Amino acid sequence: MVTVSGETLGKLVNSSEHYRMVYRLAVAAVEKGKKVQIHVMGEGLECIEKNGFDHLCRIAQVTVCEAGLRALEDLYSITLPETAVIASPRFMNTILCGCDRTLTF
Repeated sequence: MVTVSGETLGKLVNSSEHYRMVYRLAVAAVEKGKKVQIHVMGEGLECIEKNGFDHLCRIAQVTVCEAGLRALEDLYSITLPETAVIASPRFMNTILCGCDRTLTF
């Protein structure tokens, strides 16, 4: 059961270990009529290649750390869904301040 007291749930994803949990919590929050903002950075960028990431980008506002993405581009061929937004590390603070509750994975 997901309980979010405000209108927006924020998620900071810097690990790919709990991707299924991130995805399921986003779906549950959206089903309850909440907005979901997800910022992906560091090792969490590995989630981009996982099944369902494109759907996650359609139901939530997803931003991806620009610096981390540049570092990974040297190692992998990464294609972001059109709805994902590349953001500078400084923009992360703006994203998270706009959320009523924030979870970190």
